[in-house]
Amino acid sequence: MEQIGKLWWSHNKKNSSVKQSREELNRVRESLAKLLHTYKTLLVGTGRDGRWAPLLKDRGTPVSTANRYVKRHEDSSRPVEKKLLAEQLPPSAAEITKKVKMLPPGLIRFLTTSESTSRFMEVLGAALQRPMSSV
Repeated sequence: MEQIGKLWWSHNKKNSSVKQSREELNRVRESLAKLLHTYKTLLVGTGRDGRWAPLLKDRGTPVSTANRYVKRHEDSSRPVEKKLLAEQLPPSAAEITKKVKMLPPGLIRFLTTSESTSRFMEVLGAALQRPMSSV
């Protein structure tokens, strides 16, 4: 925890100093994010069981900033999955049903007449038509 305190102090000092290079600041942020991530995995809990937020508050470290650094570290350590459009699987019936169930509340408030509902369905159908590929 002492190292986090030192890195946080160094981070604030370098962040406010115009003379410091951007690369050095990024290295400090990466080190800080890695350590914060390690501590968060050990100390995080829900409600009164959580020791993460109280520890940060005692050190004068903003919880939201620390959480943002932890998330940045998690995102950078995950392998990026790149799939070509052709490699993506079509959605399952359950995924389609889930997506459709999310629509009615907003549409019911928006489409107040049967005519507006019919028009919406026509426009939606036309918009979802895939162009025929010329092979």
